Amino acid sequence: MAGKEGYTKVSFGALPEDGKHVTYLPFYRIKGEVTGIDLDSYADLIRVANLPKVVREGWKSRGFRFWSPAFKVRPRDLLRFARNLTLAQPETGFVPVFPEGEIHPVTLSINEAVEGLKINLASFMKPQRILFPKLPEIHIKARSFVLIYVPFQRRGSELTQQAFQLRLNKNLLDYARHL
Repeated sequence: MAGKEGYTKVSFGALPEDGKHVTYLPFYRIKGEVTGIDLDSYADLIRVANLPKVVREGWKSRGFRFWSPAFKVRPRDLLRFARNLTLAQPETGFVPVFPEGEIHPVTLSINEAVEGLKINLASFMKPQRILFPKLPEIHIKARSFVLIYVPFQRRGSELTQQAFQLRLNKNLLDYARHL
């Protein structure tokens, strides 16, 4: 990654996938410091998003991370991808190697991804009538990030990621390269 004093190494990895017809899309997993609302753990995420889950004791010590696409795509799709992966909080350990197979390039900078974190948070906060008025008081500062390649199955002109309920038309990715 280009910086003020030259290039710096980026931590990266890939979620494991056994299968054919796989395309890896890049995502940032961002550790953020959130003020104005309690959002430090997976248990906090369940409360903030009002997910239909009972908080387990181990979830209080499991850290929370924001997820964001590292590729340009329509704003509606970018928000859907960020929200779904953030809510899923993939536990599958990533392998710190470059994945084999078709890899989509990184076209969205980490700075652009960080700019969208508050919008991502607003997309899943519930109940909105209570939490939305708190948005001006909420601040998010990115502390660290990892670039993770997530496997998507190619089916015709569609890319699907079943575990996280994500689907995207491959033609939209080609179009988004020119954004």
